[in-house]
Amino acid sequence: MPLADRLSESGKTVLLIERGFASSGRWGGTMKPAWLEGTNLTRFDVPALYQSIWTDDEHGGAREGVFCSDVTATASCVLGGGTAVNAGQWYKPQSADWDLNMPPGWRSADMVSATDKAFSRLPWTDTPSTDGESYLTNGTDILLAALTNSSLPDPYRSVKVDDNPDDRDHVVSKAPFFFLCGEKGGPMATYLVSASQRKKFHLLLNTTVKRVTRTGQEILGVEIESTYGSNSSFQSRIRVTPKTGRVVLSAGVFGTSKILFKSGIGPIDQLKLVQGSSDGLTMITEKSWIDRPVGYNLDDAPSVYLAVASPAFGGYPWEIIYDSPISTDVEQYLDTRSGPLAQIQPSLGPAFWDKIEGEDGKTRWVQWTANAATGTIAVAANLVLGHTSRGRLTISSTNSSALIVGPSTLPYFNDAGDHDFAALLKASEGVLEVLKTIANATVFYPPEGTSLEDYLRSATNTTNSNLISLSSNHWTGSTQMRASCEDPEAVVDATTRVCGTRNLHVVDAGIVNGVPTANPQGVFVVLAERAAEVILGLEGGATFLERGLHTHLRPYTNDNPPSIHSFSSHLRLTVPVIANHHATSQSSPRPQSPANNAATGSTTARPASPKPPGGPATVMRRKAAADRAEKTANQRPSSTRAAGAGGSSSTMLRLYTDESPGLKVDPVVVMTLSVVFIFSVVALHVIAKVMRRFTS
Repeated sequence: MPLADRLSESGKTVLLIERGFASSGRWGGTMKPAWLEGTNLTRFDVPALYQSIWTDDEHGGAREGVFCSDVTATASCVLGGGTAVNAGQWYKPQSADWDLNMPPGWRSADMVSATDKAFSRLPWTDTPSTDGESYLTNGTDILLAALTNSSLPDPYRSVKVDDNPDDRDHVVSKAPFFFLCGEKGGPMATYLVSASQRKKFHLLLNTTVKRVTRTGQEILGVEIESTYGSNSSFQSRIRVTPKTGRVVLSAGVFGTSKILFKSGIGPIDQLKLVQGSSDGLTMITEKSWIDRPVGYNLDDAPSVYLAVASPAFGGYPWEIIYDSPISTDVEQYLDTRSGPLAQIQPSLGPAFWDKIEGEDGKTRWVQWTANAATGTIAVAANLVLGHTSRGRLTISSTNSSALIVGPSTLPYFNDAGDHDFAALLKASEGVLEVLKTIANATVFYPPEGTSLEDYLRSATNTTNSNLISLSSNHWTGSTQMRASCEDPEAVVDATTRVCGTRNLHVVDAGIVNGVPTANPQGVFVVLAERAAEVILGLEGGATFLERGLHTHLRPYTNDNPPSIHSFSSHLRLTVPVIANHHATSQSSPRPQSPANNAATGSTTARPASPKPPGGPATVMRRKAAADRAEKTANQRPSSTRAAGAGGSSSTMLRLYTDESPGLKVDPVVVMTLSVVFIFSVVALHVIAKVMRRFTS
């Protein structure tokens, strides 16, 4: 979304293809609990409801269509991708996030402008409630006091981490979020809103990109198919303009890799699997395959919990808020966007970091995050920047109509010398001693009688069945960026261009060569801002890059609801196509977190998920309904944001014709029609001549 916004801002015609359906009510989403009926808020708009996506069906976890069915890891397949379902934590990258992981042109000195743009567009807050208050922080306040206790041999220093991004050594901070006006906010409330107000921006929902079409290194366009509904068999192609058109893949670590495999780009063993599947019938010929290491260098931050219990730790019935929330809290939130429901669940907790110097001469960071529930505080040790273990992403199954992708080699604790584990153990030893100082608290992770090292060895054993809880779901690195394609490890070069192609780019988590120091959402948006500068520079856009990029539209306004312009798949696009339908969910909590194991208390089932609307073949017949729905869009009470469509995502679509700016009928079609017209004129002339002879 940030990249699509910046490219459309430059005057380019942009088509954003989204695999899933609308999530936020602003864009036509409808998935919500009963207490949000009558508003155009959905479960994706209310911060406190984000955790319900990860729970069972009984408490709002019904998630048909929310997560990608063809990925063995957890990846979001709705509009907004990971930003629609995650916790919204919003950390400004530290310099080392770029300097240790990225090639020249993408180092910290190169990222200053992009960082400023991202964080001015999406300001951070550590008090999401609009009244400026923090709620339900009893347990985490106790933890914060313990970490900063001056009687400790080495207490943690308290900072505001986004004001001090390079200070990530033995510091603690309240977690920052990108929430706006008491709602989830994020890129859908900012970048997508401003993009939608431009006539040269177009969005296709419920549309899966099957592959890019190409002749050798030249990308011709993309093959698409409808994701849901009665038009699920619909397939078509969208072509980009020769010489100027570009395709940008932003489908996430798993989605982009799959598209590349199906496009004949990747390791030969993976391309052979595609060739032998049902997709092989239409795959590009073997002589045109491009052998690059797609799927290698896969990275994620392994996560292990320490936990304590105490009756002094207060809680909140998060587990029932989808079905049976506290009525006064609902009223407060709907009236003023304040109170507990304006925060994420579980309760707001601090984040803190340790910097560990290894015997191998490498520096590793551990990010700690805290969750609090009734009687429990759990802290997660996330081994982040600097660890050297890596994995691999591959096709795991070809037995279904859709190829399944996922990690075949896990990126956890497989480094030579066991230095990654040593860093985790050293950081955990210090934090465990802090937890033991909390009055009237009992450590239960690690369990009594189990040493810390034995507990961590068991928790990090990748042959065990606890792999879901080990993952932080912060996947990166599968389409490695290097300075140039002369590097055999490169999938893309420093211009984001896929090696072996002229006009295919990747801009997503896959080109971040390793996980950063904190939840990576900030890194990904800054990366997109920088990619816009680089790609526009390829077009000779230096003049543009010096103007206008700091002029931001207001995120939203009730008087000016956003609209999305649709795009007929039979028309042709100038530049570029952005595929964004497999975005990996970031900052995702795991249900296995001990802080989330509170007893449930409700047996009321959540409302059934709506049947997602169809794909691009339905655009034309929906135009009239879309226009009518837009005029009657719901208004949110006491909100400064735009009213959404109040219905299915298709109501946000408008048909664009060949008279639209930047769109042209395919030249082949024009030539064919011209030839038909000429032959028709000649035929009529011959017929008239024969008739004159006959009558004479």
